Amino acid sequence: MLQVSLDVLMRFRAGSPIIGIIVLLVVGTVFVVSAYVWTLVGPSEEPQVYRIEISAVFQVSDVSVVDARWRIALIVNNVGDSEAVVDKIFVNGKLVEEFGVCEGGSLSGKSVIATSVPVGGLRLPVGAKETVYLWIGGDVYSSGTVVNIELQRTGQVELRRTITLS
Repeated sequence: MLQVSLDVLMRFRAGSPIIGIIVLLVVGTVFVVSAYVWTLVGPSEEPQVYRIEISAVFQVSDVSVVDARWRIALIVNNVGDSEAVVDKIFVNGKLVEEFGVCEGGSLSGKSVIATSVPVGGLRLPVGAKETVYLWIGGDVYSSGTVVNIELQRTGQVELRRTITLS
């Protein structure tokens, strides 16, 4: 009887390594196939890079807007790989409230600073270069005042520049 039990145990022991090898081969094959498919397909989405820059800031002598004393030009470039939207401009920490002013327009009574950025923001396709104008009027600013300008791209302050009014 003891001999029969040992024979039965030996048969199970002989089968165990074979089953273990088969399981390891299946798991290894599944891992190799999934890694190969991942390299072919790659991640589902590449992260988009939103990046704009101000390549130049200068004061323009021709004011061209009624009640404005200074006109500042900002050359804005989209150097990212996705469309960017400039939706807010701050001058010395205060939000410019008057948007969409154009050449020949005038500053309203409530605002001494206006911008050429349209209401809803300035859309910059990839690689685009646009000129944004700021008109500053009123008695708050005088010649020699340093003006800090910040452009905001869809919720993030992106760019800061300073210019001295002359």
